[in-house]
Amino acid sequence: MQPYIRYNQNTSKNILPNTELILCHIDDNYSSTAPIFNRETIKTDFTAQQDVQKYIGSKFSESLTLKFAFIKSDYSEFSLYDINTISNWLFGNGTEQKLEIFCNETVVSSYYYKGVFTGIERQRVTGTVALLCTFENNSSYLYSPETVITTTSESTGHSSVDLDVYCQLPVYPKITFTTTSSANEFNSVTITNNTNQSRIKLSKLLDGVEYSIDTQNAIISNSYGNCEFIDIGWDNISDISWIYLNPGMNIVHTIVQNGICNLKIEYENKILGGVLNEFSV
Repeated sequence: MQPYIRYNQNTSKNILPNTELILCHIDDNYSSTAPIFNRETIKTDFTAQQDVQKYIGSKFSESLTLKFAFIKSDYSEFSLYDINTISNWLFGNGTEQKLEIFCNETVVSSYYYKGVFTGIERQRVTGTVALLCTFENNSSYLYSPETVITTTSESTGHSSVDLDVYCQLPVYPKITFTTTSSANEFNSVTITNNTNQSRIKLSKLLDGVEYSIDTQNAIISNSYGNCEFIDIGWDNISDISWIYLNPGMNIVHTIVQNGICNLKIEYENKILGGVLNEFSV
């Protein structure tokens, strides 16, 4: 069984109706290689009064980029229909997607990439036509399967969940919740990470309406669309705060003012380590 990829709700095995696409490398110039990761230090400048640079921090300086090729399993040329179908599959969605690599019907690794294809070109090698593809990951690391934790909190107490983050980078979760109460008034919810004291407090909440907190992109929405900050009780800049997860164990508490709060926390661990071996067995 040849290795293949799954991307944008389809696979390289079945994207064409009468033949499979074989995942391969043409030569070293198009091998699937990338640095493990690179970080760029952030330092102060030299001045007339300061002859020693002060280290402020660091940032990732590039994302992972993969280059690999497809050939048809019958080694025939790619028709205009084939190229159009593959291009629509890889580029048509326009948003970043999960890229998984499979071999022998088994995923090569539980880790995966997230990003977009940025290039495709046609090349003939010793009589065989190949499509050379470039994929750009959205970060310098891989991702692990999403962890989903659900919990219920009541106004008579609070709920607590333990979240294990096994990477050495902060993780920004997605939080979804709905409140239910018999009180004829707005509700409020406070979610606190006791490990690092980050928290988010929302008020003026409508019971029975699902709210979603995207901490990675700093967006709060509900069933009716994106929320204005003033609609969730954030009247001043000092009210704005976001929760995040530290490496290691995190203890997250939820408190609801009235009734019950059903809450779901979703997050992905970030895996430093570079490129997966797509030809693993």
